[in-house]
Amino acid sequence: MPFQYVNTTNPYIQQWTGRKIFGILGIGTGSGDLTNPLMAMPANLGLSWSVHFERNISDRIGRLGSLVLGGQAPPETIMVFQSPFVGKNINGALLWNDHASNGCWRFGVKPEWCGNTWFDSGFTKMRVKGRVFARLPQGANGLLRQGTRVEFAAPGSAYVGHRFVSGDQASRNYVRVLPKGAGVVNTGNSFYFDYTVTYNVALGKIYLSKS
Repeated sequence: MPFQYVNTTNPYIQQWTGRKIFGILGIGTGSGDLTNPLMAMPANLGLSWSVHFERNISDRIGRLGSLVLGGQAPPETIMVFQSPFVGKNINGALLWNDHASNGCWRFGVKPEWCGNTWFDSGFTKMRVKGRVFARLPQGANGLLRQGTRVEFAAPGSAYVGHRFVSGDQASRNYVRVLPKGAGVVNTGNSFYFDYTVTYNVALGKIYLSKS
């Protein structure tokens, strides 16, 4: 299995080293600079995997999550997203732009917006970026105004698959608005707590199901 090691001064990464976490495993399916080692696993182990995080209960911290190699999406999947195909890596594995899966969002009373959505297991805060979001209600530090209703659905779906009310809790309801550039929503890792997220790199699909 190929592994790559990258040292960085990124302040976000540095805050985790302060908590004695010295490595983050990149398992994206796109054509970025870092190799996803899971895609080099043999047979079905490298074609699909699922990720789920467990929330802390009272004073119990550091609960274990799960990474299941070869994990399959259950029949009762709540939402399914297609990532754009971008080619193959040097080993012939199919690559998909998981930063650009099409998702549909509604913030408060603003019109629904459908566009690039990135399920990011390594970031604790949702980021809503783009000029299209310039009129969203904001509080201090670009935080989406607390109490704003957020709804999310798969394209063409007849129902809202996920909803919450914005607040200031990372990995739960924290939403920061960055009103510049092209539109993209980085979900942060809250979805990995609320759902089991399954990646299928044979089809380029991302499945969200209840754990």
